[in-house]
Amino acid sequence: MNQEGESNIRVWDGAVRLFHWSLALCVGGAIWAINQANITLHARFGYAVLALVLFRLIWGFVGSSSARFFTFVRSPLVAWAYLRQALGGEPPPLCWTQPSGRLDDRGAAGRSAGAGSHRPVHQ
Repeated sequence: MNQEGESNIRVWDGAVRLFHWSLALCVGGAIWAINQANITLHARFGYAVLALVLFRLIWGFVGSSSARFFTFVRSPLVAWAYLRQALGGEPPPLCWTQPSGRLDDRGAAGRSAGAGSHRPVHQ
């Protein structure tokens, strides 16, 4: 319990937290490596990102209850209903990701699906 008498709820398990931080470090490392013209290190960071994403996909089905996809992936209809309620007044309290956040995540996933399929341009 915290000082206001409310209990603290852990939303993400340790594996998901480690995934998020590792992903951020690997993406940052890949950007740094390509800016240093170190294509080998950049590729290694890319493979690490691929391994992390594959781990997260597996963990999303077999991991703890807070890490499983079915606990936070909702239909677009639920997301739009949540947005209408939030704009019209007070949204219901949620522990995990807001349904409206999933709308943006689906678009981001589609945009980044082919991010590693480009070839560098040499001048």
